[in-house]
Amino acid sequence: MNIFCSRISKLSILKRKPIKLNIHIFPYMTKLLKLNTFLLLAILSTITLTMTSCNDEQPKQNIQKDTAIIQNFDNTQLLQKYFKQQNYTWPIGTPEQIPDILLETMPKDLKQLSSIKTKKTLFIQILLPLVFAEQQHILKKRKRVIQLIEQSGNKISVESNPWFASLINEYRINKSLDSSTQKQLLLKRIDSLPTELVIAQAAIESGWGTSRFALEGNSLFGEWTFEKQAGLIPNDRHSKKTHQVKKFESLQLSIRSYIKNINRNNAYKELRNARFEMRKNDRKLDALELAKYLHRYSQKGEDYVKSLQQLMKSAELTIISKLNLNDDSTFPSS
Repeated sequence: MNIFCSRISKLSILKRKPIKLNIHIFPYMTKLLKLNTFLLLAILSTITLTMTSCNDEQPKQNIQKDTAIIQNFDNTQLLQKYFKQQNYTWPIGTPEQIPDILLETMPKDLKQLSSIKTKKTLFIQILLPLVFAEQQHILKKRKRVIQLIEQSGNKISVESNPWFASLINEYRINKSLDSSTQKQLLLKRIDSLPTELVIAQAAIESGWGTSRFALEGNSLFGEWTFEKQAGLIPNDRHSKKTHQVKKFESLQLSIRSYIKNINRNNAYKELRNARFEMRKNDRKLDALELAKYLHRYSQKGEDYVKSLQQLMKSAELTIISKLNLNDDSTFPSS
């Protein structure tokens, strides 16, 4: 109970004294009394509403935009119990079974789970709603871009539309390019990635959520940063190196950063071009094919690609590919 509620409670038990009026001055006080009566009623009404609010006060649930529920569990047993209570069991068969439950952090004891199968399943259950939410987030932005392009034709420009200008900056598109080229680059860069591909990379890069960077910094993809205090220093970093592994306030922000990295980094231009052609030809995003263009993500090169493809063919991730979450082939009509 807050301080104001506490004070109101104390006021409610005070004895009320009767009001005494001097009849000789009554004629002169009529208007004033009427005014005070209305004022008194207003005060009493406010106090009543406040006390009702105090009595009904409940612990606040952390709700994210789009009504998704933010949760944190340090204990995997409690998390598994909670998922069961929400009827979120594995495997699932339809996208409708993906809950609006977003975990901010990995359970601290995830690494201690003795069953590898349980560990992998729980990791996928945690990531699937997060990745799905981010995919919807970027597809919503993409649809707005397409709407803007279709409505304005060739008239749209950095000068004419502030939001368009902000996207040009965000996705690192050369402002000196002509409007038509800028629009095409936006369509190539503002798009989703196959869900199974995102989860496969997160699994490899974070050791199924058990790495130090995942547990201490919510870092699922091993992204580097050179900003001081912005990351965690790798234990095996060479003395002459200055990079850190970027840390995030939540798992969701790590996923958002990773998708943006793929969508605007020059190293993944081939992937974006291949994805653009899939969209243009009304094809489902092919995760196995797009994985071919992630050879620069790791020093392992082609071996890294093979590991990704092998993992996506595994029983755990095949379940996700069967959900057909990559069917949104949004592309301009003109």
